[in-house]
Amino acid sequence: MARRKRVAGLIVNGAVQDIDTITGWDDFPVLCARQRGQGPAIERAWPGQRHRLRRRRGKAWRHHTWRR
Repeated sequence: MARRKRVAGLIVNGAVQDIDTITGWDDFPVLCARQRGQGPAIERAWPGQRHRLRRRRGKAWRHHTWRR
């Protein structure tokens, strides 16, 4: 989304995920304190999580999961 809005780059005082995707962008520099070895955002809920991310038409949206 930042690339579509013509942001010149990104500086993060923390961890960045999806390193494989970001390193493929020659026109969008990302500076971060550290990187996470994990892949893309998860698409399933783990125990104790009330929301999960799903991909729909290229966008991530929240899916609410209720526990009884």
